[in-house]
Amino acid sequence: MGGRINLIDGRKLKIDPTQLSDQGIWQATATNKAGSSQHAIYLKIQEELEFVDPPSDGKNTYIAQYTTVVFPCNVRGTPTPNNWEWYRQGHLNEPFRGLPARAYEDESHSLVIPYSQTWDNGTYVCNVTNEYFQHIWGSAVLVVIEPPSIVVAPEDYNVNVFGESSTLKCKCEPQAVAVGSCVVEFRKDGVKVTGAGISVAINDYTSILTISNTQETDLGEYECHGSNDYGSASAFAYITKAYKPYIVDKPAASITTSGSSSVSLKCEAIGARPINYEWFFNGFPLADDNRYDTSVRVVS
Repeated sequence: MGGRINLIDGRKLKIDPTQLSDQGIWQATATNKAGSSQHAIYLKIQEELEFVDPPSDGKNTYIAQYTTVVFPCNVRGTPTPNNWEWYRQGHLNEPFRGLPARAYEDESHSLVIPYSQTWDNGTYVCNVTNEYFQHIWGSAVLVVIEPPSIVVAPEDYNVNVFGESSTLKCKCEPQAVAVGSCVVEFRKDGVKVTGAGISVAINDYTSILTISNTQETDLGEYECHGSNDYGSASAFAYITKAYKPYIVDKPAASITTSGSSSVSLKCEAIGARPINYEWFFNGFPLADDNRYDTSVRVVS
């Protein structure tokens, strides 16, 4: 015969090495003058279970919040694997063996976790067995990352005169430093702010936008946009031109009343805020005269 299969002394058959195609019925026959007898042997070949596609490559799985994660568990061997079991390590006594209620096992025995949440974080284990009770297991560590957040929002900026500089400041922080920084940029009308006289200083996720020669075309709403691979966040502020207050609601220039009656004098103004209100009598501030009950009001 030669090769893998050899007959030794006519009485012993040696197969080395065995392979899956050797599985079947092997029969030995012994013959003499009186006749013959046979003995059949069923050779069953089993292959160790092994992963074709394990749950992870040995690294943590980082995903953005609200996305879907799929952990494969593709195993081969002989006999064919017939039982898959998924659970979360350390949570066997909990409902669903620690798996999220929305998780499910698909046709390929992969674990699917849709709409992932931060409380889904943990180690997920796949245990596979066959009819010989051979088993193999693999695991994957899930880390769900929240999107970055704006921790210092820009404040509205009033320009006194065109030509002076204006500044907006914004700080973004990632929710997990280990997965990368938060990239910050300023946008106006959805477009990144660039151009002559415009500079952006970035330090420790803080972005400072400076327009050295502010003109009317620079006025408007600005967006501070922070982003990384796991989401984005925005905050908004306005650059406006400061105009002096204009009184739009005022009493008549002259009012006549009797000495025993009451009178109310009202003054409302519009313009760049904050607006400070103060009353005077014969040129002197009412706040300096204790005969009057008055207060200075600031409208922001």
